Amino acid sequence: MFDEVDAGIGGSAAVAVGEALRQVSRNHQVFVVTHLPQVAACADVQVGIAKTVRQQETFVRAEMLTIDDRIEEIARMLSGGQAKASARQTARDMLGA
Repeated sequence: MFDEVDAGIGGSAAVAVGEALRQVSRNHQVFVVTHLPQVAACADVQVGIAKTVRQQETFVRAEMLTIDDRIEEIARMLSGGQAKASARQTARDMLGA
């Protein structure tokens, strides 16, 4: 389990961390919490987590993302919250989709 092991890095360092985690996952189960699209794109499976608060109660939903969902999520991560067409294309390229 790696909880934001990629904190404070980006760019080529993030790609290297993602690739290293992919290598570890060949022989071990790996669970990574990340906000970096470079790391998320290296995953075999991506789970989206959504937190909502209703009437002072917190709810968390976890859902395995489809390839289309992954494209949207990685595009959102790349573009700072606005999944634009260029970010979607980059996300497709990162995922090989």
